[in-house]
Amino acid sequence: MESSHNYGYQACAHRDFHEAADKTVYTVTIPGILEEKSVMKRDKDGKPLQEVPAIGLGGTRSRTWTTTYVDNVVFKYHDKGVGEWDLSGRQANVKEFHTTKPMYEQKQLLVQHEDMSGTWTAEQKEIMKQVGMKPE
Repeated sequence: MESSHNYGYQACAHRDFHEAADKTVYTVTIPGILEEKSVMKRDKDGKPLQEVPAIGLGGTRSRTWTTTYVDNVVFKYHDKGVGEWDLSGRQANVKEFHTTKPMYEQKQLLVQHEDMSGTWTAEQKEIMKQVGMKPE
């Protein structure tokens, strides 16, 4: 689960991530540092309602990377250096991706076709179409 904000890194020995069996509720707890609970709305078939294709930053740029907007029910961050933040109710998202070596070798990753224009290229749109996604 990823919040729409960037936070400083804190090392911690214990953290707990839980995904409900029906994949609608996600919780993350790092005692004394982070409390997060997000709810994903799904349709009657279980498909996320607010899912969009995306290319993320970092090494996990994938062919089937999606971002799903979720209701950020609880988001409380405790940091002596930064302060106490309660961002409950603000936007959050869950990102899912699947990448394999053959996808890379066959140039099936969205990032392999980006042109930094800020819009999807024809090649990216074709990849999204092949996996049943709509570029928006």
